[in-house]
Amino acid sequence: MRTTSAQPSINQLTRSFGPGWIVHIPERWGIMTDEINGFAIEPSCRNRHLFRRVSEPKHEYVFEITPKRIVLHATLPDAVGRDRADALDDAERAEKDAQKAAEEFQRRIFGWAPGPSEREC
Repeated sequence: MRTTSAQPSINQLTRSFGPGWIVHIPERWGIMTDEINGFAIEPSCRNRHLFRRVSEPKHEYVFEITPKRIVLHATLPDAVGRDRADALDDAERAEKDAQKAAEEFQRRIFGWAPGPSEREC
């Protein structure tokens, strides 16, 4: 089964423009990442960010970060070469470090971090 994408391939462009043309296909914009407390942070969508642990095991966490709250939406354990139960336990232990990194990221973006009484549950 052949799939098509929205971006034409080099062969399609060469056939369209003929031989001798140099086709420039712009690369996808680089994703801006930050690194805080051992986590690489990548924007996922508007308020959601992917926190990927830099050191092994490379667990991933998806946080929604707004000026008033931080919500953990997903924990994605790295179970490569490990028992699934051990990977889940380790990811749960590292979740506190990811939460601290998310709080620091919130402080850097919005200039402050609300205290526990100011956060929405």
